[in-house]
Amino acid sequence: MTHHHHQDRLPKHAPPPGTVLAFAPHGDDEILGCGGALWMHAERGDAVHVVVIFDGALGHRLGAKASADATLVALRRAETRAAGRSLGPLSYEFLGLPEGHHPPRQILARGAGRLAERLRALDPATVYAPWRRDGHRDHRTTSRGVRLALEAVNFRGEAHGYAVWTPLPAETRLDISAAMDARRAALDKHRSQGGSGALGEHMEALALASGIDQDGGPFGEVFCALGAADPEDREELYAPGAVVPPLGGEERA
Repeated sequence: MTHHHHQDRLPKHAPPPGTVLAFAPHGDDEILGCGGALWMHAERGDAVHVVVIFDGALGHRLGAKASADATLVALRRAETRAAGRSLGPLSYEFLGLPEGHHPPRQILARGAGRLAERLRALDPATVYAPWRRDGHRDHRTTSRGVRLALEAVNFRGEAHGYAVWTPLPAETRLDISAAMDARRAALDKHRSQGGSGALGEHMEALALASGIDQDGGPFGEVFCALGAADPEDREELYAPGAVVPPLGGEERA
């Protein structure tokens, strides 16, 4: 019985040492989805980069009006950087793409091109991005763009999908109990998003659910393979074998 029980356990999430690139649809998704892993990478001495895809202008939890968009975007960037410092010496960049819509193919292609550019420049060993069916349109769009970009650069490292809103088919698991204080402190910096309230409760529940039945502490983080690009995206955007052109038209060897 015990032997069978042990075989049920998910394999330990143990990505290789080296540079990490996490793609976050909005600042705070990286904390909710893979914050424990990012904290552990940083503790281990891996360089951790986070690329935030969307501008965050729709996160109107403060009742901000559209005219305050620029102010809110600036606020959310400041919150995101402050939150990242709670997890370790993370570096952040913001692509500022408009959020909340289904991108036409040219926009998806341009976005994938920019993501491919970051992949080429940073050459990560490990990539994190939302899994393909996470329950938010911007998350699914991010996942689509990242998977296209990974194919465009012929990525050979490990690419892991994380969950923010929708449980994923777990393939590996990380015990993040030691990282929880840092994650709580990080989420607390997202004041405009109610980080210490409902979002914090969601993070606790997600981490407890992901840690059920693991050896070690009560809190877990689970991942699945990010997987290949959606065939319909690939066919719409690129001829077979085509490489995503870098933005700005310059070719890189």
